[in-house]
Amino acid sequence: MNIEQSVSQLQGTHSDLWETWLDAIFLTSREGIILHVNQSALTLLQAEGPKQLLGRSILDFLPAEEHALANERRSRLRQGLSVHNILEGHFITCQGRRIKTIRSVAPGQFAGQPVLQTVVRDISEHEQMQLSLRQLEENFAKVFRTSPDSITIASMSDGRILEVNESFTRLTGYRAEEVIGKSAVGLELWRFPEHRQHLLLRLQRGLPMRDIEVQICTRAGDFRSCSVSFEQIDFAGEDCLIAIARDI
Repeated sequence: MNIEQSVSQLQGTHSDLWETWLDAIFLTSREGIILHVNQSALTLLQAEGPKQLLGRSILDFLPAEEHALANERRSRLRQGLSVHNILEGHFITCQGRRIKTIRSVAPGQFAGQPVLQTVVRDISEHEQMQLSLRQLEENFAKVFRTSPDSITIASMSDGRILEVNESFTRLTGYRAEEVIGKSAVGLELWRFPEHRQHLLLRLQRGLPMRDIEVQICTRAGDFRSCSVSFEQIDFAGEDCLIAIARDI
């Protein structure tokens, strides 16, 4: 469920169900004073209980640089004007820890009084995971570019070559722009094309694909014996085969 759906379902929902909501919920006065929170809000802000939060301004839990925008959004909602519903930002926990969040605010009713309903989702773990993935991708890119071994990434479905490194050019004589989008079979890189089909069958059966000796044809028409290791990977959402070859 995305944050907009969470807000939509919250509106009109009985208050006893708020406690089961996975997203943090803050009901505030139009001036931003916290009137009610659910258990997820206590967890988000690492509060020992509602008393730590109730009666305080929600600005107490936002970094100073976000106060102006929060006040502007609250003012527009009081005037019945629209606001950009989903906002990325930060909350500050009771222990002073800064966490990345997305939040959405909508007008509502509480105890017969007009309030603002703020639904908050902690995305700090997701952000950290994305950062880790980016770092892994950067590390892979560095290894790919600088490896002394020839590295080729090709589509499993049709054998199209998607990426090669500079060592591939040194080994085969082909520049990247000459091979990307073409297949190894079409380029006649395999001295014995039937070996490729045999290797694919081994891969499908889950058999080891390490240090297999194959012969390739270079751009100049020479034959080279190589020790090649293969691994199936996901590359840009496509099932691919990565081949790491060393001239022997």
